[in-house]
Amino acid sequence: MRPGYAESAIDWVLPEPTGRVLDLAAGTGKLTFSLVARGWDVVAVDSAPNMLSLLRRRLPTVDARVGQAEQIPLPDGSVDAVVVSGAFHWFTRPAAEKEMARVLRSGGRLGLLWNRRDPDSWVAEVFDDALRACGIRAEGYGREEVIPDARWFGPSERAEFAHIQTLRAEQLADLLASRSYVIALSAGERAVLLDHVRKGVAQHVDLAAPAVDVPYYTEAIRADQRLRSNTSRRPINVNSGS
Repeated sequence: MRPGYAESAIDWVLPEPTGRVLDLAAGTGKLTFSLVARGWDVVAVDSAPNMLSLLRRRLPTVDARVGQAEQIPLPDGSVDAVVVSGAFHWFTRPAAEKEMARVLRSGGRLGLLWNRRDPDSWVAEVFDDALRACGIRAEGYGREEVIPDARWFGPSERAEFAHIQTLRAEQLADLLASRSYVIALSAGERAVLLDHVRKGVAQHVDLAAPAVDVPYYTEAIRADQRLRSNTSRRPINVNSGS
């Protein structure tokens, strides 16, 4: 049920396919599809074998491996870029950044992506009203605090890009149900919350509507690994495709 990521955001993070990219915490391959389509040689790593099994079925040519951000199953300097979509807040820092820097070739690119619902949309209003009515506080990711560790990465840049997900109206409750703070509720609490969502959606559109646009912003951060002294390899040009 989760949205993909704005194509313009992916292009901003990785302006051109220059070799091998690690899709870290790849899950079922939502971002992996876009990376493969752009011509990258992708290795996907995730800690959940069941998610990777689905990724392998969908993308059988992708090298998919079980592993964690704090212990990546790749050799030193083996990828040109590392991307993380919607998962960086789960990592243990700075251990994860040290590992990402280890597997990157000198000067390689780190890209972080998240989706944030447009707070001015009626969908966000319906979700927020339902959460408040049920006394549930949705935890944010703390993205404003994300700065790649300066011991391994140079200065970072940030940008955001408008993005739209199209769902059936009846799927909007399922979209909220995919959030970890909703999954953690008891079955009874979850049923009450999602009933609030369905009633709220019905005030705006017919629940049988075949297409509802859910507006987001894809937030992106990019930074290059600090160049190692024993190589002349140039980093990706961060100005390409800006």
